Amino acid sequence: MIKFTSNDRRVRVVALALIGIALCGQQPMGETMAQYQTACSQELNSFHSDHDVKHLETITSVLAQQNPKTIPISDTGIRLQLLRSWIQMLVVIDDNIDLAYDKNNPDYRFTMHVPPLSSSQSADPEAQQQYAEKVEANRRKAAKSLFQIRIRAINDKATWIFSGFVIANYSDTSQEAAFINTVNQSALSQERKQTILDIQARKSLR
Repeated sequence: MIKFTSNDRRVRVVALALIGIALCGQQPMGETMAQYQTACSQELNSFHSDHDVKHLETITSVLAQQNPKTIPISDTGIRLQLLRSWIQMLVVIDDNIDLAYDKNNPDYRFTMHVPPLSSSQSADPEAQQQYAEKVEANRRKAAKSLFQIRIRAINDKATWIFSGFVIANYSDTSQEAAFINTVNQSALSQERKQTILDIQARKSLR
């Protein structure tokens, strides 16, 4: 079973390559799907623990490895499992994107350098405490801002790849009802749901 338990990039790349090999027909699709779901669940759990966007980037890479040509049109179960895995990650992305984010928003505005204390202030314990609090507040704002920038970047990438997955797997009208039902019953925002349904209806990214 494939597990992403290391931060070593080489280990993660090898694991992704193993999934790619499985999708080329050297491993049963059902077993491959179990690996997909295990890998994605591990990364989501890690994200909930440390809020590092790298876990969402890994999930996107894992799911992007799937090849529609290896999934028989009649195998609706495999397609639905992949669809649910994508949706699960998109829900997490939506939950963590702050629509109020703006670099000029006081909650996110930070400076690249907090001016140091003067010589006289350095000898004042109260001034030192205030300075330490100011540095920490600035650090938190910088981290929040970087998080929003990174999660928006992975949102753009994941949305584009997922859109291609939808077109490749759900352009056939025989799959349409299951697709629409799965999307509508998900925890996605109404705006996201409608965007996904529109892509499926158009059968095009344009």
